[in-house]
Amino acid sequence: MAVVLQRLALQERSIVSCDNMTSSLKRTRNDSSSSCDSSDSISFAMTKRLKSDLDQVYVVTKVEIHKYFSILEDPFIYDFLVSDSCFLYSDKYLLAMVFAYFKRAKLTEKEYTRLNFFAALFLANDMEEDEEDFKFEILPWALGSDWKKKVPSFLQLRDKIWARMSYRAIVSSRCCEEVMSMEPSHWAWFRERATHHAGAVRSYVRDVDYCEPRGPHETPRGPCDQCSALQLIREVVNNDDEPDNSWYLSSSSDDESSLGGTISSEESDMIPPNTRFDMKGLKQTLNENSLHCDWHPED
Repeated sequence: MAVVLQRLALQERSIVSCDNMTSSLKRTRNDSSSSCDSSDSISFAMTKRLKSDLDQVYVVTKVEIHKYFSILEDPFIYDFLVSDSCFLYSDKYLLAMVFAYFKRAKLTEKEYTRLNFFAALFLANDMEEDEEDFKFEILPWALGSDWKKKVPSFLQLRDKIWARMSYRAIVSSRCCEEVMSMEPSHWAWFRERATHHAGAVRSYVRDVDYCEPRGPHETPRGPCDQCSALQLIREVVNNDDEPDNSWYLSSSSDDESSLGGTISSEESDMIPPNTRFDMKGLKQTLNENSLHCDWHPED
């Protein structure tokens, strides 16, 4: 009997709560605007909360960024980056995304490893690249010669890193630039992909081994003709920017301070004795001989 009464009481409470809900949902025409205002305020609060959850600020220490640079400067990783001569799957933005993934996943310093680097770089290619076949070059470098058997476990590692960052794998260009601004002179941030490599390439235009993974035990694929030309232009421009190690001598005889002018006593004292470069009297000799010419063209 007591059980029956408890059930009835629960039913009455549910009925009362339902009545309160229906009465609260009923609105007259006069207070319709107030309901709209309240709903708008609730939606604004929810969007503001979501935005605050997404726009998290991560504090980066020098130890973390230098630890990441040590991975890039690892001989094996460095050889991998060198093999990507056209920066197709490891340009500066993808490398910046990898560091952003490390921060979002809250990896410890011990977890800054080669394998985690390759897994995060593979995920970055999944998120950003239109041409997805180039990323398969990562697999033989990360997994070794028998990489085809280890692909499932590698993809599980990628998904674990993805899950640790709450599946927030989209990185804005602003975030990448902020990462690069921490050490703007580092060589990794000069790996800029050429514009002719933008977008995807149709299958009938590709070469036979266009995206065939080669790995560390085979000859890396060299740069394309356009990238080779651009690299040559960069080298010429960089050589022009270097300070010139040559000097110019003036041939004018009007300026007494020029090289052919009269040498002062102080300058003559600076010339060592018995030198071949004694310039005394050279101005007068040049002026006298310059007016005479013993050579005549043949008729």
